[in-house]
Amino acid sequence: MKSPGYYIIFKLYGLPFFIFIFAYKFLSDSVKIYSYHVLKLREAKLKKDRIDAVLELYNITYDLEIDLHLNYRSPQDVKVDLEVHNLR
Repeated sequence: MKSPGYYIIFKLYGLPFFIFIFAYKFLSDSVKIYSYHVLKLREAKLKKDRIDAVLELYNITYDLEIDLHLNYRSPQDVKVDLEVHNLR
């Protein structure tokens, strides 16, 4: 049989340790998700810059309007309006 001091030590040191492990896991997952989205944003910006460079060679301009309709219970609705100017 374990002494009552064992349970006191567990409560003093064990519970904060488990809370720390849970918080570490939660934060590390959050950082991974954030890093993934930052990486995807950089890739999209690089692709857009390349397309803009090619369109600039041909003196083509465009206006892009994106409307995001946030809905947490169903898929997100997106409305995109693209107007291209200076086409031949």
